Amino acid sequence: PIEPAAPSELMMRTDALDRARVVDDAADQSEERESFFASSVLQSKTMAHALMNVRCTPAMLDRPVETLDQLHSQAFLVQDIFQSWVVDLARRTEGKFRLREPSVDGDGAERVFEAWNGEGDTRKRFKLGNVKRVSSAMIKLDMAYNDDVSRLLDMC
Repeated sequence: PIEPAAPSELMMRTDALDRARVVDDAADQSEERESFFASSVLQSKTMAHALMNVRCTPAMLDRPVETLDQLHSQAFLVQDIFQSWVVDLARRTEGKFRLREPSVDGDGAERVFEAWNGEGDTRKRFKLGNVKRVSSAMIKLDMAYNDDVSRLLDMC
């Protein structure tokens, strides 16, 4: 015969099950949020994985962007990430950014480019690119890519 568990042991088992349910529920909610973000906001699992710093498998890359609306939204969402990568690359390679207004060195030489550390408060000193305007993207799609949005790669 099986002996019944002591009340304290039963409470410990119940508590452990409750904790496991809470963890499972939190994981389910997190997965649900990620899934909503990927399918509804980005309309792309590939973009969602890229934003979450997860490597994409080749199978995930099989569905290209289909609408300019989707591409523009994605470009807007990754613009800051892209800019930080460019700043980091410039820092590692001694790259420079174009100044909005040229400055003059102590020896009278005009400087048009200068190193930038990516600080937000100094951003206004530099002439940086933005997300391509929808009107410009439409012209390029019409003139160069036969309206195939998946071929437009220079949105940022």
